[in-house]
Parts: sequence; C-alpha cells; structure tokens
Amino acid sequence: SKEAIVNKIIEGVLLFDPALTTRLATDFSACGVGYFLLQKTCNCSSRTPACCKTGWRLCLVGSRFLRPAETRYAPIEGEALAVAYALHQCRYFFLTEK
Repeated sequence: SKEAIVNKIIEGVLLFDPALTTRLATDFSACGVGYFLLQKTCNCSSRTPACCKTGWRLCLVGSRFLRPAETRYAPIEGEALAVAYALHQCRYFFLTEK
C-alpha cells in the first residue's frame, strides 16, 4: 500500500502544468479550513470551474482543524485564514516560473 500511495503522489505532482490557468478555492467552517487547487484543461471561454464537466482537473486538496483561538474568529477572519493557509501550502505551485 505504501508503494501505491507514493505512486499516486508522483502522478499527482506530474499533473500540474504551469502553463495552464490555475484556481485556488478555499473554505472556512466552525471546525476547520480547507482548499483545493484546480487547473483548466478545456477550451471553454468561461473562467469558472463550473464551465463543463471535464474542464478542470484537481491537482491538490488539503485541510486542517482549527486551533482553539481560531474557533472564535469572525467569518471574514476565518476566510482570510483559509486563504493564507492555502497559499502557504500551495506555494510551490504559485512560485514556479512560467
């Protein structure tokens, strides 16, 4: 099983193409923050991930539970936390040269 997991990780990293349009979606809830990184692979004129069923591929997903102090954040602070966390976790993909 360890070998299968490692192969999936390698496959996942190879999926990212710096030349494609990339979107990062984040979310904050009462118990955690999460994100997913998508890349556009279709030729639709729309730039939203809902343009077509196969137009966007998932590159990376992550989440974490909130720390005790973070559970008391106002919604706007929590959403900002989610963005900051996601950008930090995805920094490799956003700091690559194009």
